[in-house]
Amino acid sequence: CPSSSPASELPFYTLDTRGLEGLPRWADQVSSFKYQHVQKHTSSMARKSNHSAAFLRTRIVTRAVRCGPLLSLLEAHAIERVGALMIDTEGLDCQIVAGQG
Repeated sequence: CPSSSPASELPFYTLDTRGLEGLPRWADQVSSFKYQHVQKHTSSMARKSNHSAAFLRTRIVTRAVRCGPLLSLLEAHAIERVGALMIDTEGLDCQIVAGQG
């Protein structure tokens, strides 16, 4: 989790799809630092599966994710050049790359 603040841990939310059948193919890719983002996707998953949104919300799990400045991460791994970087930070992409997020 790149950010401009010192290294810390933040909660990261994702859906535990283990053992669940009939979910959309993308269900295991829904994750976010915002609980509400994952929660809102349970409704569309429910419409496309045989699981209720209420049940799917019980499968949202929280993991602690270590966060820190992108530059610190690159330096820690002696990465001098980045040829391409793909990120999806819910609209904060420019701030993250600029070290302001």
